[in-house]
Amino acid sequence: MKPCSETVLSIPGRLQPVYLLCLCLLLPGCGLWGYFSSDPQPTSVSRSDSTSHSTTVTRDGIGDSSDLAELEMFLLQQSPALEPFKETLGSREAGQVESWLPGARVLDSAASGGDRGALLPGDRSVAVDWRPSSLFDGEAQQRQRDARQSIAQARLRQAQGKLLRLLREEWAELWYQQQASQLTMAALKDLNADLNADLNADLNADLNQKLSDSSEEASAEGSIQRVALRSRWNDRLEGFAEEVVRTQIRINALLGRSARSILPQPLDSGDLRFGEVDGLSDRRLHPRLILAEQEVVLASAQLEQEQSSDWPEWVIGARSSYDVDASVAGSAGRGDAWMVTLGVEFPLGLQPGEQRLNAAQNQLGSARARQILSRRSIDDEIAAARAQLLASHEAIDTLENQVITPFEEVRAKWSAVAATDQGESRLRIVEKLLDARIGWLRAVSDRARARVSLVDLLGLERHGFRGVLSHLR
Repeated sequence: MKPCSETVLSIPGRLQPVYLLCLCLLLPGCGLWGYFSSDPQPTSVSRSDSTSHSTTVTRDGIGDSSDLAELEMFLLQQSPALEPFKETLGSREAGQVESWLPGARVLDSAASGGDRGALLPGDRSVAVDWRPSSLFDGEAQQRQRDARQSIAQARLRQAQGKLLRLLREEWAELWYQQQASQLTMAALKDLNADLNADLNADLNADLNQKLSDSSEEASAEGSIQRVALRSRWNDRLEGFAEEVVRTQIRINALLGRSARSILPQPLDSGDLRFGEVDGLSDRRLHPRLILAEQEVVLASAQLEQEQSSDWPEWVIGARSSYDVDASVAGSAGRGDAWMVTLGVEFPLGLQPGEQRLNAAQNQLGSARARQILSRRSIDDEIAAARAQLLASHEAIDTLENQVITPFEEVRAKWSAVAATDQGESRLRIVEKLLDARIGWLRAVSDRARARVSLVDLLGLERHGFRGVLSHLR
């Protein structure tokens, strides 16, 4: 019989570094059958144990000893994706200064910076336009300012919640990929051990010529099946490695870091702190609903402002300009060349007030329609997240009780049977058991995704200690 030493020892070139790393990191096993006798859930590793040998930290403070809470805090404080929303909120807060004349519109070329029209350097122009009807607009304008401020805050909260949700979903995906990779690597190690044992048995049989032809044929067939299984698992392991890299790149992109920056290894799927959300029926307003509600308030205030006064659409204006080259002298004999122009605008034809009133009515109708659609959208997304959560729980229970446990019982019955007598059935069960364990990891990852979606959709996010949600009640 042809020796299969070349088949056993051949490893794809792209996988050799990964395979050598696996041999260094994993504990010695005692065959595939013994590996799968452990508990179906991956063993938790304490943070102190996992970081005792490695405390690498980058300049931004995120390293292999960090956790998801630190990533969330980093995201809320330093993510460039939130900067536009923070700038908008800051500009609205800084711009809330009462005008010296309520309802007046003031244009000052000195305050506009470089936008000075055709004025030469040193020139200045100040223009004031005021509608008499604006005397009665103070309350409505205050409501508009408050609504705009609430809209800016809601947009910031909505962006924060969306980014946190994406980060947590990617974290759950990274946990699944790394755990599944570790399971596959351990199974490959035990499979290679079995192949080496088969090789030694075949060599001894060839030397001693004590085995029958049927036994030799069965042994050769088992070795071929193991080689084929190893090839499939190698391909799967390579796929997991590529997915891990892509997920890490996406997480770093969310955080605004370079693609290859150091990230911690997830020790859990990241949803254990949100377990209470499974049976939680209460909900708060989602930022998206707050945004739609404040848009209705803003549109209502604008409509009220247009309907509040019957004054004519007169505009009283004044324009003053300073020209350093003008020959006009002031009354005191100084050379201040200020020119002041006063005027009143009388609207002709279609009244601008009617146009603004029609626009305000249309805007209010659109805002109310968006509010209804936002409520329906949130309700549909909540229903979908709850359905995913229920399906994940069912998948976890089914895999644990109806798949993994029966396979473990079969293993216990066959523990006394020699490996050479188990043949193809043993390999099939081993492969199905690995698939069931990886499926269990996927179900747990899907459960985490559903939980973090509900945390966002139910409006439960509160930035407490370390920047994460600490209490759901």
